[in-house]
Amino acid sequence: LQEEPSKGKTCNDVDANDSHLCEVLCLDELDGHATVVPTQTANMEEQGGGSVPGGNGDASTHRGKSRDTPEIFAKNQNLVCEILRLLQSMDKRHTSLERQGRRISTKHVWRLKKLGDSRIFKQTTKVEGSQIAVEILVDGSGSMGSDLKVACEVSLSFCDALQRMPKSTSAVSIFSGDDGVSTVVKEHGQNVQKVQSKLSLVSAGGGTPTGAAMLNRLLPLLAQRQERKLMIVITDGLARNVNSAQAAVKYANHQGVQVIGIGIGTQGRAVKSFIPDAFNINSLEELGGALRNLMRNQVLA
Repeated sequence: LQEEPSKGKTCNDVDANDSHLCEVLCLDELDGHATVVPTQTANMEEQGGGSVPGGNGDASTHRGKSRDTPEIFAKNQNLVCEILRLLQSMDKRHTSLERQGRRISTKHVWRLKKLGDSRIFKQTTKVEGSQIAVEILVDGSGSMGSDLKVACEVSLSFCDALQRMPKSTSAVSIFSGDDGVSTVVKEHGQNVQKVQSKLSLVSAGGGTPTGAAMLNRLLPLLAQRQERKLMIVITDGLARNVNSAQAAVKYANHQGVQVIGIGIGTQGRAVKSFIPDAFNINSLEELGGALRNLMRNQVLA
């Protein structure tokens, strides 16, 4: 059933409504092509093998070990494929301060004069985009209403894409009420299998403690071993305390965490008031293009 790489469908060839198709080999598209395997084949692999109707032999021989087959649960697999491609193409040049080197960071010379700290030399290393830890925060406040469904599907699409990246990890939390995070849907390192069912139980209600939620989940994110760390905040508008949210973004950036805001619905543009690296969408279909534009503007570089 698996076509030869030169003849396989690319992710762009798969219709968004073709839920029976699974782009588990989407990783190969970075090399110029991708092969599409039917979901039924992937399911049989997870069950330890078996024959696919209309095919010959053991289905597990088509794609390595069964435990390596990712679970398929996001509705729009075209979007998942797009997110995967964008995340993998992200390279970041990480700059740290060292005690010796060839380039001096002029804005840190004061540390040597006043504090005696000799870490004023800049050292730049390249971090591959696939080595990434992602913290996803979903606004569950009362104002979300029907937008909550879109927000959950966005987070689901990111989880689906990230599970296909061996060196990545993700966590999903809902924030509402007064104190920050109200529900942790998925922790880092946990299986993604139950994310969909848990998100389906989420209902909108309470306030929008965005800043508190970001600080709640910053420590678990910083504890991850991946050098590149990303926090995604999905909301429908202003935080309850904008100053608190701005301070949280600034603190996260200072800790080396990049924060991206995704505004949902007509009021979603307000997210840019406290998260500079943000965009607004009205539907799930707009997410891929918005992410591409963000990268084109070198926000994620």
